[in-house]
Amino acid sequence: MPKIKSLIWYLNNPKYLGHALRVLKSKVSKIEHSRIEAVDWASSISISNSEFCKKHQIELRVFKEDKSSRYESSKSLADAVDFGMGGAGNIDLLYSIVMQLKPQKTLETGVSYGWSSLAILEGFSSLEQRLVSTDMPYVGMGNDDAVGVVVPEGLKNQWQLIRDEDKRGLPKALELFDGKIDLCHYDSDKSYHGRMFAYPLLYEALNDGCWFISDDIGDNIAFKDFCKAKGIEPEVIVENGRFVGAFRKNV
Repeated sequence: MPKIKSLIWYLNNPKYLGHALRVLKSKVSKIEHSRIEAVDWASSISISNSEFCKKHQIELRVFKEDKSSRYESSKSLADAVDFGMGGAGNIDLLYSIVMQLKPQKTLETGVSYGWSSLAILEGFSSLEQRLVSTDMPYVGMGNDDAVGVVVPEGLKNQWQLIRDEDKRGLPKALELFDGKIDLCHYDSDKSYHGRMFAYPLLYEALNDGCWFISDDIGDNIAFKDFCKAKGIEPEVIVENGRFVGAFRKNV
């Protein structure tokens, strides 16, 4: 039944047929099944949130404590429209980085309920700071109203959400920032080939000295391979068993 729903969805949304073909190709690609290698590598160099923040002189803030009422109200909203789109991720890390470094132009890929979007927006201290997020519609789930649901209306004046796949959505997002960004949080297409399309594009747009953050790098070896190709010394943060990759450009 889920496969039939997906097929019907793609037929009704033909502009995403290219995405469907890439998904099918990934199913038979050996490199897409490199999770064991990725986890072993990430585990060997991983540090905690607190160790990472101490190393880079960033004050570690706990979002749930700093914004307790916001967190509880947002959690209620997410629980009420539960579509199984995933958890909140490492929002403490994002929130802490935004609070400390005050990026003016932040690009985020992948939104789901909007927890990372909320953490970034709550970390803003100036009305000039801006977040642009991209998120492809969820195939056959009928959950459009649930995407970004935890972000309250009062924060949306500094947020723009582009509903499209990375192939089209990322160029649109970067154009809104005139091609340059101060912080990137990647959490969209988790396939190896999807990452290896998006990483170079986002890297070129990232200003020198700014942070690139990528979620779930234990899924495959894309983050490892990209950093090696670029001569980047990456960092890996582990929290609740999930690996986040990070580096500062040209530092």
